[in-house]
Amino acid sequence: MKLGTKRVLAWILVLCRVLVSAPGLAYAHSQEQKKSLTDGDLVMEYEIVSAWENRINVSVKLTNNSNNPIENWSIAYDSIGEVENMWNASVVENRNGKMTVKNLGWNQDIAAGQSVSYGYILKSDTQYMPTYLSLLNAKKNDLTEEKFAFSYVVYSAWDNGMNANISIANRSGEDVEDWTIEFDYPNVITEIWNAEVVEYTNHHYVIKNAGYNQNIVSGSAISFGFLANPVDITAEPENIKLTELYDCDDLYCGKQLLPAD
Repeated sequence: MKLGTKRVLAWILVLCRVLVSAPGLAYAHSQEQKKSLTDGDLVMEYEIVSAWENRINVSVKLTNNSNNPIENWSIAYDSIGEVENMWNASVVENRNGKMTVKNLGWNQDIAAGQSVSYGYILKSDTQYMPTYLSLLNAKKNDLTEEKFAFSYVVYSAWDNGMNANISIANRSGEDVEDWTIEFDYPNVITEIWNAEVVEYTNHHYVIKNAGYNQNIVSGSAISFGFLANPVDITAEPENIKLTELYDCDDLYCGKQLLPAD
């Protein structure tokens, strides 16, 4: 073997040793790691996509395996490190080895059989994999009368029909999330827009947001309209109750999820 060839091989060997011994570079080329946690309704797929020095690129996919939507989702799980950047979700809390993550509003509901994903950059000296996960239960909260304003107006009426509109203004000082409103009303709603009638019994209506208008930002208002068969054209909605769904921020109010088989 020629001397030049030997020198080239020697330099290649030295370079290989440097690459292997350099902790930052070795960390960057570590094998991808994945882990699944599930409770039968929600499956979380946690993946370390890449890592370099003390930074980790994490991808999380949440899948709803139930027959019902998961509304206004938020989750908590154990984590080591500081989140530097997160996309498609927000960090509510990250301390004492526990991180709570919440939707961004536009992705707050996970339909049956569907998934949402988010990711983040974690500053950490270890590629830690979570050992537990908790789906935080969304709780109902009835807003008191001083926290919202209800407005009802009849735009037009005719012999066997009427066109009316309802507005809800948020005066609570905080966003109202995933709203539902209930009231007693004698007229029979036949068509509705910007909302959905989910229950009607004995002239009592339960009306839910349309999804795209599910949150009422503090200081703002939403409205929906409807057509109805008038029983009493002068009657207005009574016994009004506005309800929101908010996430429980106590880890133990959620359901503990176990590693998938």
